[in-house]
Amino acid sequence: KEYSVQFAQSGSATRFAVGWKKLPDGNVCGENLTWSFAATTGVLTISGSGSMSDFGTAEDGSGGYCTTAPWAEYALDGSITALKVEEGVTTLGAYAFYGIGSLGTANLPRTLTEIGDRAFFRSGVSVVNYAGTESEWGQIELNDNFSSLRYAKINCADGPVDLVTFCGSNITWTFDEETGTLTLSGTGSTWDC
Repeated sequence: KEYSVQFAQSGSATRFAVGWKKLPDGNVCGENLTWSFAATTGVLTISGSGSMSDFGTAEDGSGGYCTTAPWAEYALDGSITALKVEEGVTTLGAYAFYGIGSLGTANLPRTLTEIGDRAFFRSGVSVVNYAGTESEWGQIELNDNFSSLRYAKINCADGPVDLVTFCGSNITWTFDEETGTLTLSGTGSTWDC
């Protein structure tokens, strides 16, 4: 098996990440997916079709952890401010955007069916723009992303998702103050409280 070491220079400190999974070569991030980063806009773009590879995390050199994805050097220096995932992408890999505190907006395609384990954990995502409807958003398998997208404003093609709070890995609740109705949506079990 091959493993990769990535180095990133930030100020006077050199940070490194050692991945436990083989990192894709070049700008590949899945069998049929590629990535690009526009430094002038801060946008990380994922293009192609199908599933993204899963990644891991490693110490970031400042006491925290960050993704081992091939864009880690841009995550470490705070350059990534927005994510654009193009139509055709179906899965975002585990830990793909883990620890990217500078990431504020994620633009996600209607073709998305799954967000891998902790893909957005400890990221700074505060706004998600989803190309599908609210009903379609509810069908996406979120895995362990409850804590990372819990406070994000979710905008769907048919409008914003009202107050949504996770109460299970794939279970959300909404409360209609006018009618006093509590609605649970999703699949699986709720957490013990």
